[in-house]
Amino acid sequence: MSSACGAVCGSSSTYDPTASSTFQNLSTPFEIVYGSGTAAGYLAEDTVEMAGFLVQKQGFGTLLYIELYAYI
Repeated sequence: MSSACGAVCGSSSTYDPTASSTFQNLSTPFEIVYGSGTAAGYLAEDTVEMAGFLVQKQGFGTLLYIELYAYI
């Protein structure tokens, strides 16, 4: 999740693209509609290193908007 997601992120860890020298905003908007809500943002890519593996240009979505539907 992007660091810009605000209160809806709660105490979840967030991703800060300004802390990365390899982050690229692809400026391609996306929106996903689930049964329980909607998520929207932009596609991006970055170099990711985890457990000794390095992946360049790893694609992901940065969330800027989350709406959860309340079922009554």
